[in-house]
Amino acid sequence: MARNTLALLLLISLIPYLVPAANPLGSVFQAAVLINNTIYVHGGEGVSGTISNLYSLDTSQPWSTTNPPWTDLTSNAGTFTVPQTSFQAMWPAADGKSFYIWGGGNHYYTIQAQSGFAQYNVVTGTWSLPSAISGMPVQKRDLRVAWSSSGVAYLWGGWSDIFSGYTTNSTTSHIFPEMATFDTTKLIWNVFNVTNTTGQVPPPRVAHTATMLSNGQMVIIGGLIGTQLNETYVDLNFATMADIPVFDTYTTTWTLRNATGNIPDVRRYSAAVLSSDGFSIIICCGGTQSSTVQLNDVAVLDSRTWSWTRPAISGTLPTPRMGHSAVMVNGQMIVLFDNKRRRRRPPSSPTPTPIPRKPPDTETPRPTPLPSVHIFPPVRARIPIASPTHRWVTHPPIPTITLTSPIALATTLNSSIMPSRPTRTPMA
Repeated sequence: MARNTLALLLLISLIPYLVPAANPLGSVFQAAVLINNTIYVHGGEGVSGTISNLYSLDTSQPWSTTNPPWTDLTSNAGTFTVPQTSFQAMWPAADGKSFYIWGGGNHYYTIQAQSGFAQYNVVTGTWSLPSAISGMPVQKRDLRVAWSSSGVAYLWGGWSDIFSGYTTNSTTSHIFPEMATFDTTKLIWNVFNVTNTTGQVPPPRVAHTATMLSNGQMVIIGGLIGTQLNETYVDLNFATMADIPVFDTYTTTWTLRNATGNIPDVRRYSAAVLSSDGFSIIICCGGTQSSTVQLNDVAVLDSRTWSWTRPAISGTLPTPRMGHSAVMVNGQMIVLFDNKRRRRRPPSSPTPTPIPRKPPDTETPRPTPLPSVHIFPPVRARIPIASPTHRWVTHPPIPTITLTSPIALATTLNSSIMPSRPTRTPMA
C-alpha cells in the first residue's frame, strides 16, 4: 500500500499548475510552441474570425501571474503575409532559432501560400516562406504534430475541405491516412502512405493529441476517427481513450496499445504534454459528444505500462474547455486559452456521432455539422501551495475583458511573483 501511495503522490507532483493565458486575440484553436523558455502563440479563432496574430511570453524571468508580460509580435510581419489560420501545426527548428507553421484552415476560404507553410526566426523577429516545399503534402487541418530530438517533425491526421483550400464545394471533405515528416535540419519533406508503414496501422483521426516520448515513439490519444465513406464525405466517430496508436519513428512501425486503468472519457480538442520524467503523458480537458459540454479533468497515461490514472485534485477545478494549447515549462504544464464564451463557429469543429451512420447519397453529400464555439472563460488558476496536496484556486472574476489588450487571467495564493526557474533547453 505504501508503494502505491508513493506512486500516486509522484504522479500528482508531475501535474503542474494551469494558467489561463492573457487576453491576446486568437484565443481558441490556435497553435503554441516553446523555444528557449519563450512561449510563442500563433493564429486561431478570434471573436471576428480567423487571425494571424503572433504573441510571445518569456518564462525565464520572474513574472506576475496577475499580469504576464505578453509581447505582441504581430507587427514584426511588416509586409509579409502571415498565414491566417487555425487548427494548424506548429513546431520548432532543430537549432532553436525559429519555428514553422503549416496547414490549418480559415473562415474566409482563402488559399494559403505554400499550404500555410511559413517560418518565423525568433532571433531576428522576421517571417519568411521556406524554400523547401518539394514533396509537401496536401494542406490539412485538425492534424497534430510531434517532433524528435533530432529536429524531425511528424505530422499525422487531419482532413481537407473548403476551409483548407482543398475544394470550393462546401459539402466535400477528404481525410488522409498518411504520416508526413519535415526534417528541419535537411529541410526535406516526406510523406509515408499506409503502404510505407508496417504494423497495426490505425485509421486516420482529427482533433486528437500527439506526444513524442523520449524513446522516439509518437503517441496518439483521443480525437475522432475518420472514415471516407465516398469521394466527398467523411464519417467521424469518437476514438476510445483505451486505444492508443503508437508510431515508432525509428522503424516507421505502428503499434496499437490497449490502455488499462481509470480510462478517461472520450474527447476531442484536448491538450497533452510529456512530463519531465519522459514517460508520463498528461492530458487536460477537451470537448465531448455534445457541442455544449466540455471537460475540465486531468489524467495521466504511463507509457511504460500503458495504464491511465486519474489523480484526485482538490479545490475548484478550472473551467471546462476545448481548443486550448498547452506547453511544459520546467515541469509545469501551462494551458493557454480556451473557448468557453460562445462567439461563432470555427471552420472545423465536427460534431461526431458515436453511432455509425448510413452513408449519404453520393450525389447529395451531407456536410459535417459544426458545434458552437465558446471563448474566454471565468478566471481559473492552479496555484502551488504549502500543502502536500495540490488544489485548484479560483481568482475573483474580472468584470470587463478588453480583447485587444493582453491581460492576465490568473493569480497566486501567497505571492504575486512566480519564482525564476533555471533555464532548460526544451526537447526538440
